[in-house]
Amino acid sequence: MGSASGRSTPHPVAQTLNTQFDENVSFVRRYAGRVEKEIVSPAFQYGQSAFENRPLSTLLLGIFLTLSVIPILLFALAVICTTVSLISVAVGAALLASFAISLGFFSILATTLTGTIFVSLLLTLGIVGIFLLSKLLYLAWSDGPEGVHKWFYQTKQQFMHTFGYTRQKAVLQPSPDYTPQMHDSGIAFTIESNHESDDAKSSMRLGISVARPNLVSLGTCFGKFSKSGKFKLHITALDYLAQYAKYKVWIKPNGEMPFLYGNHVLKAHLGRITEDTPEHQGVVVYSMNDIPLGFGVTARSTVDTRKLDPTAILVFHQADVGEYLRDEDTLF
Repeated sequence: MGSASGRSTPHPVAQTLNTQFDENVSFVRRYAGRVEKEIVSPAFQYGQSAFENRPLSTLLLGIFLTLSVIPILLFALAVICTTVSLISVAVGAALLASFAISLGFFSILATTLTGTIFVSLLLTLGIVGIFLLSKLLYLAWSDGPEGVHKWFYQTKQQFMHTFGYTRQKAVLQPSPDYTPQMHDSGIAFTIESNHESDDAKSSMRLGISVARPNLVSLGTCFGKFSKSGKFKLHITALDYLAQYAKYKVWIKPNGEMPFLYGNHVLKAHLGRITEDTPEHQGVVVYSMNDIPLGFGVTARSTVDTRKLDPTAILVFHQADVGEYLRDEDTLF
């Protein structure tokens, strides 16, 4: 006689329910993942990018949308309830009455939203005013009169950037034959305390972890804006200027030391010059070994150079690498 197996066979109905349940769970997971990937993540990234580029506009829009939720929901609820009630009595009369009442609600909504946008504007101005006042007090307390000037300049630049009066943040793509060690996706120009610097984006991400009062420097300083808004290049920008300089001047060994002590380049010190260099053109000064020594402005064009006396000035001095020693205490 054979013995019956101790393992029970699942009921067909239970097996069907389990299969349907698993399919429903898989469908919900796929749909949730698709919603997160196609809607939630892009919306979050767009909002973060908009706040970084236009903080004031994004703040105003966020407050406006938040305060507008309740009036919009009440408007929709009132329209739906009115429409359903009137349709139950008479379809034709209900549609006509619904249209008329909807217009009334729309006028109320328009009035409410108009008031809401003014309230949002006042709240935005209040928040910005409190922030600017606290920043002014902090800078004035920490830096004195210089802090007030710094606050005015930073506030002016921020408002000009917000309302589109300045160009977008420049990104410099190096030439294919040059790759900085810290380069990963371009070099961004930043402005801090009237100093403009270029920062590899990886360095900028690392600098976020350092508190602003404790951060002495980040990236390479290109120069400084004067109080009148003019920009003066620093010798620290020489490496980047040398990469992209269109016009160059090479000086002989006997002219290197005079130039490195802040003197102009004379015709007697000229080794060679880029062809077709115009007058009053910015140039990078090199040694005969192609080592960048500084930069300046030409006093004569290439054609006129051939007619100059040996003691005539060829390039007006602007900056040289000797400043690292001469101006060590005040360079930065």
